[in-house]
Formats: sequence, C-alpha cells, structure tokens
Amino acid sequence: KLVCLVVVISYGLSYSESAVRALSMTPGYFWPPHFYLWTAFTHCFLEIHWWEVVVDIVTIVLVGKLLEPLWGALEMVTFFAVVNVGTAIVCAVFYYFLYMVSYNTELLFEVHIHGLAGYLAGVAVAVKQAMPDHILHRTPFGKFTNRNIPLSVFGLSFILWAVGLVEGSYCTMFGR
Repeated sequence: KLVCLVVVISYGLSYSESAVRALSMTPGYFWPPHFYLWTAFTHCFLEIHWWEVVVDIVTIVLVGKLLEPLWGALEMVTFFAVVNVGTAIVCAVFYYFLYMVSYNTELLFEVHIHGLAGYLAGVAVAVKQAMPDHILHRTPFGKFTNRNIPLSVFGLSFILWAVGLVEGSYCTMFGR
C-alpha cells in the first residue's frame, strides 16, 4: 500500500522537470565523478504517464494477493529492492555500452530511467515460476498460459514504444 501511495505522489512530481532529473536515473550521472547513487533507489517510484501508474498499482495489488502469501512480507520487500536496484545498474551499464558504440552523449544525459518496468518483468517471471501452468486463453494458434506472459509483455513493450506510449528505457528496463 505504501509503494502505491509513493508511486501516486511521485506521479504528481513528474510534472516538474527538476524533480524528474533528481529522482530518475540518468546513466551519465550514475558513475563517478557525479555519482547520484540515490537514483538507484528512487527511480522506480517515478512514473510520468498515468497509465503506467495504473499498471503499477494493479500489478502491486496482484503481487500482494499472489506472491506475498507464498513468500512473506520481508521477502517481497527484498525482492522489490533487489530487482529495482539491479535494474538501475544493468540499465546504466547498457546505456554506457550503447554510448561506447555510438558516441551519442544523449544516451548518457538525456535518457531518464524511471518506473517499475523492471519490477513488472521480475513479477511476471516470478509468477511464471511460482504458479502452476494455467491456461489463460485458448487461441487458434495454441494455448496462452502464464508461462507466455513475460515474453508477451516484453514484446508488447516494444509495440507501445513504437506507437509512442512509453519511452525506450521502458523496454530496456523490462528486458534487463
């Protein structure tokens, strides 16, 4: 419940450019000499689109009902922290490699990594592994089960990026 409240409050802060720069992780400012380490912990709470806030809240509520009874509250908090900090580090390294290939400084200083996309991916995989194989929908091409969700949502993130509903960093975070 607290995470949902913080995400909603942070969405209100997303209208301020200085708040976005302070709370989101910018790859060029993640390593020394600038080293804004706190962004590895704050980036996950900042969403700039209302539909991302809705998806985050729905996911957090579902995780509370599906995984928390199996894992317990402490493991859920540990999972949340490890996945989000790990996402920040992996995404920063990814954008540094892209910069080394392209020499495009916008990849270091204009990309703002924010949101719970990495957590959504981690939850999708955790549900796939923790829950038995359930058929969610039958199609002419076969069965759609909970095992298909992580890859399907990863593909959906690219479609949403192509039509301009999410940033490219969303795909990066989900695929990390």
